[in-house]
Amino acid sequence: MFRFARSAAVAATVALCAAPAFAADPLPSADAVFTVYSTVGDWTVYADSQRHSCLVEKLFDGGDYVLQMGATQDQTKAYLGVFTLADIKGFRRQKVLLDIDGQEFVTEALGTQSRKLKGDYTGSYVRVRTQALADALATGDTLTVIPLKSFTFDLPLDGLGAAMEEGGKCIAAQS
Repeated sequence: MFRFARSAAVAATVALCAAPAFAADPLPSADAVFTVYSTVGDWTVYADSQRHSCLVEKLFDGGDYVLQMGATQDQTKAYLGVFTLADIKGFRRQKVLLDIDGQEFVTEALGTQSRKLKGDYTGSYVRVRTQALADALATGDTLTVIPLKSFTFDLPLDGLGAAMEEGGKCIAAQS
């Protein structure tokens, strides 16, 4: 299990991200009911009172892209979701390269069990399996998503560290 301790942004990362351990699958179910817990800048923090978990979400380019990040109640498993309205092929069950300011992480797309994303979003969740990835997300400037069989897009990560910190507070409030 990861605990954030190096800085406020990294502390936020620990609160929302961790290596897999003993908790249930971190991905939100299709029938999950999320309510707004708070906002941090352009990020919205959602609480899932049934699973006692939370996720943070930001819409980019007027909603053309969405980034979500969340964790299980015990914060031992986390996920990142990236979605777009662009006309692309889905990237489920394929390798995905996440490049954060030149630091590369290979993950696997798990598909969408999305939290009520409205519209025709395509994309996928990936598991956040290492503290290094969590730290890079919390402190990085740009996330480049490169599904190895389709397309590439960039998302700025400004404010994600603070949103992750608030997400950790949200999870604590759900306990």
